[in-house]
Amino acid sequence: MRLRGQDDDLVDVRLTIDELMLLRTVLQEVCNGMHFTDNDFQTIFGINRADAEGLLLRTSQVIDRLRLTSK
Repeated sequence: MRLRGQDDDLVDVRLTIDELMLLRTVLQEVCNGMHFTDNDFQTIFGINRADAEGLLLRTSQVIDRLRLTSK
């Protein structure tokens, strides 16, 4: 992972495909494999479950786009 820049609340980073795949795997486990109440989820991860699931969805969409363009 390489930091490219930061502007207000956005951070621009470059990830390898392997790093992106790892991020998706970790998000899948956090969102789907571990069982926490919504309150505990927020306390432990500092983000609500819906936002984490949204990040998982966006990460998967990027990976899907990469697969389409690499064929």
